[in-house]
Order: sequence, then C-alpha cells, then structure tokens
Amino acid sequence: MKDTLITLVLTLAILFFALDRPQPVDAQMSMMIGTHANLWNNASPAGGGTSASYDTRGFPTCTVFGITSGLATITVQMSADNVNFYGGDSLTMANGEFSMYTLIGSRYMRLGTDTGVTITATIQCKL
Repeated sequence: MKDTLITLVLTLAILFFALDRPQPVDAQMSMMIGTHANLWNNASPAGGGTSASYDTRGFPTCTVFGITSGLATITVQMSADNVNFYGGDSLTMANGEFSMYTLIGSRYMRLGTDTGVTITATIQCKL
C-alpha cells in the first residue's frame, strides 16, 4: 500500500510540473509547418521546371504563396512517394504576388511552372 501511495504521489507531481510549464504564445503557430521560400528562393526554373518537394506531414490545409517576375502558370503537383508527381490546382498567368489555398491529401507536394521567370514561393500547412 505504501509503494502504491508513493507511486501515485510521484505521478501527480510529474503531471503537475508538466502542465505548469509555459505554453506557446500562439497555440495556432505550434500547429503550423513551413518556412519562407521553402519551395523556390529567388529561383529561375526553366519552362516545365519544378520546385523542391515538401513533406506536408499529413497537415491537410495548405497555402502556397509567393511572387513571380513575370507571367507564369503555377501548378501544384502532389505525390504519395516523393518520386511520382501528378498535377493538381493551377494559377494561370501569375504576375507578381500570388496565392493558392488548397486541401492536400498527399504526403508530398511541389510546384511546377511553364515559363522561366524568377520565383520565390512558400508553402505553409496547418491542421
């Protein structure tokens, strides 16, 4: 009985101290992934070029945004294995700032473009 009581007291103490630690200033930010220019960073892909791929880690609600130096069609490409990519939503004739909101069910995604403009692009996803 004494051992059970000691175990219970220690368990409660551990829980108390674990719950008492400071929480993130913005709880929503702790549920968001993606950093600036993680797809293209001032890159000039050739027509038909693709960005770096991004592991969405199962975060389904994603926003793709950035800026181009000229007219371009930006296409979201999705993959289950980070090898075989398939086209999805596209934004035709992006010129300057662009953004797309999408629900992505695939594990990996990247962007494709049809022209050789300079692009900086970011993806951020949240639960």
